[in-house]
Amino acid sequence: MDKRYLVGIITFLVFVSQAFVHGQETSRDTSDSSIVFQKISFGITLSAIANVNSAFQINYGHAINERWRVKSEFGYIYTSVYANQSNGIRIKPGLHYMKSSGKNAATIVGVNYNYRYTTGLLKETLIFPNESFAVNDRFIRRRSMHGVEAYFGGLIHFDSRFFIELGAGLGAFYLNVNDVNRMSLEDGGMLFDIFPAGNYFLPMTSFHLSLNYVIGKLR
Repeated sequence: MDKRYLVGIITFLVFVSQAFVHGQETSRDTSDSSIVFQKISFGITLSAIANVNSAFQINYGHAINERWRVKSEFGYIYTSVYANQSNGIRIKPGLHYMKSSGKNAATIVGVNYNYRYTTGLLKETLIFPNESFAVNDRFIRRRSMHGVEAYFGGLIHFDSRFFIELGAGLGAFYLNVNDVNRMSLEDGGMLFDIFPAGNYFLPMTSFHLSLNYVIGKLR
C-alpha cells in the first residue's frame, strides 16, 4: 500500500476521532451548565430568624432525580412575639420540582407541609371591681399549627457547591390555642391577644431565604 495513502487514512481517522471527542465534550459541558437538584444538600434557613416565632432552623435536601427533590426543615423556636418566654419546634417537609434551569439560576415549584408547636409564658392582670383589687396571673399558652402551602422559589448558585434559595408559600393552616393553669378571666381583664384560646382555620403565607451547601452530587 502506498505510504502516502496509509498516512492519509491515519490522519483522517485521527481527525474524525478528535472531532467526535470534542463534540462529546461540548455536549457534556452544555448539559453540565444547567443547574440540577444535587443528591444531598444542607443549609441554614436565615428567614426563620425574622419570623414572629423566631427559630434556629436548618434544612436538608435529597434529590430523587435531577428535577425532583424532597426537602425537610427542622427548627427550634427560641422566642415569640406572642409571649414573654417561648420555645418550641417547627418542621416543614416538602416535595419540589425544578421547572426551569440555567447556568447559575433555576426556578422551582412544589408543595410544603408545615407543623409548629410552641409553649409560652404569659402574664395578665385580672381586675375584680366588686372587691376593688387586682391579681397578676401567670400561665402557659400552647399553640399547635399544621397546614399545607403551594411553594414557588428559585435557586442562585455561586459555584457547584454553594447556593442561595429564595421562595414564598401560600396556603391554609389549622391553629389550636390552649391555656394551661389560667385563672378565670373576669370583667376588666387586661390581656389582649390576636388569637386567644380556641381553634382557628386561617390563610397562610410564608417567606424563605436560606444559604445551602451541596455535599453529594448527581453530576
